[in-house]
Amino acid sequence: NIPGEKPLGGLITIRLEGKNLKDWIEAATWHKGRDRIPRSINDELAMDDSGEASTWI
Repeated sequence: NIPGEKPLGGLITIRLEGKNLKDWIEAATWHKGRDRIPRSINDELAMDDSGEASTWI
């Protein structure tokens, strides 16, 4: 959700809970590109508040 913007088509809120959820998400979204550019939740390559990529590699 971008502050001050109304999403086209509405808004769906999803809440996930569980033990080791961060590890599960990182494993579930792994692909070969992660070997060259490792990522983790809340890293410095996250999107900015407008939804744009903060860094392009």
